[in-house]
Amino acid sequence: LVPEVYMMSEELRELRRVLRYRNLLVRESVRFANRASGLPMEVGAEFSKKDIRGQKRFNALVENLEDVPNSVRYLLRQSGSQRTLFTRLQRQILAQLGKHKMLKERVELLRTIEGVGSVTAPTWALEVGEPERFANRGQAIGYCGLTPVP
Repeated sequence: LVPEVYMMSEELRELRRVLRYRNLLVRESVRFANRASGLPMEVGAEFSKKDIRGQKRFNALVENLEDVPNSVRYLLRQSGSQRTLFTRLQRQILAQLGKHKMLKERVELLRTIEGVGSVTAPTWALEVGEPERFANRGQAIGYCGLTPVP
């Protein structure tokens, strides 16, 4: 009467936990970038949204803003530092996952699919778990939510 339940191996659960933490870092990085773009707008400073993206452009923006309070410059620098830290950490996590012996071959195979990159491949591998648990391709596709419900 109790349906069969899939339990991912401890090692895969640990790797998935690390990948999900990486996703948190990405969300926080985006949050800091959005907050940073709002700071100059609060004081009426003119700038291009492109200046918020790259680190060099961002630093130039902070230095070249005219008639903005020192608090805005300070907060922009802090936001930029946090964003840089989050970006570095999430890249380290992806690199670490890419080198993991259990995951490496699966990620390399998944990356041979057009459109599957360095983030999608480990995400799919770690969220799905062992693909052998599915009896057929249709079950795997259904698990991923890629088929319409009849």
